[in-house]
Amino acid sequence: MELRVRPKSDYLHRASWSELYTLAKHWQSDMDFYRDEIRFLYRLTDKYFIWLIRDENLGHVQASTSQLSEAEAQQKELIQKINQHLGHLARLMESTLSHDEQQQFRGEHARLENLITDFAQSFKELKKEVFAITEHVIEEEKLKRLLTP
Repeated sequence: MELRVRPKSDYLHRASWSELYTLAKHWQSDMDFYRDEIRFLYRLTDKYFIWLIRDENLGHVQASTSQLSEAEAQQKELIQKINQHLGHLARLMESTLSHDEQQQFRGEHARLENLITDFAQSFKELKKEVFAITEHVIEEEKLKRLLTP
């Protein structure tokens, strides 16, 4: 999955409302995908929870589960902000705004995009951590089965 962000230029200041609307719809789609990934990570940790609660893994699992809950809350908050933003954009496309109002809205758009980018980066790290812990547990269990007569 690739997060869609504005190009490095004055794109944000030149883009039409419909272009910004399209970009925000992509963000909405990305957030839906993150929602699905969060569900998958919850199921993954649940499936291996018995092995993950060993003393040597407990701290990592608790931290990851806590971070996963935080990520879920952030994702829900971001989707709500994106939906509000899309509503603003729809209304903007139907009306005429002063230059100051347009710049204020474009600033809101940039701030939202920065929040989404920060979320995406932190979520990638969390996902790597959950996969690493799960992989460690699976490998540990495979080794244990091989060594057990």
